[in-house]
Amino acid sequence: MSLNWSTEKVKYFKDHPDELWTRINVGKPHEQEDLNTETKSLVFGSMALGVGAITYKSAPDYYARWKFFEKYDNFYLYGTWDGEETTYTYLTPQIVVKHFGLGTNVSTESESVWAKRIAKNYAQDHAKGYRDTLVTENEIKAFLRKAKQEFEDSFNNPQQIGE
Repeated sequence: MSLNWSTEKVKYFKDHPDELWTRINVGKPHEQEDLNTETKSLVFGSMALGVGAITYKSAPDYYARWKFFEKYDNFYLYGTWDGEETTYTYLTPQIVVKHFGLGTNVSTESESVWAKRIAKNYAQDHAKGYRDTLVTENEIKAFLRKAKQEFEDSFNNPQQIGE
């Protein structure tokens, strides 16, 4: 099944349509237009997160699940290579809010289903020696609660989201 996505409901891109697309391989034979890196990362990340759309209601879940992977799997939004080193950009509440309305055809999993799936995968990886850290379903849920609160609190403290 292919991954489909839509930005039709994203107000930010209605107001800033030139920021949705970017040119890649500029000046090279394979120059083309592509979805901007930030949005593209969120689209593809939705599969791992089990969240099909970023809405006011789903935003705390989206953010919390992404932050879980940042902590346990070295997830990041994107990296930029300057010729000498890579600078990593991580997800912020501001980026999530900017993408309210982004939709995909990913099925949304409840927190319990997602946490159970991730805990099972981590346990299997740990048993095979692929993963040092073993994280239980309860630990995942506890982490998600804290990260959701961090997301919510960021709006009570505008300095946390860069405003």
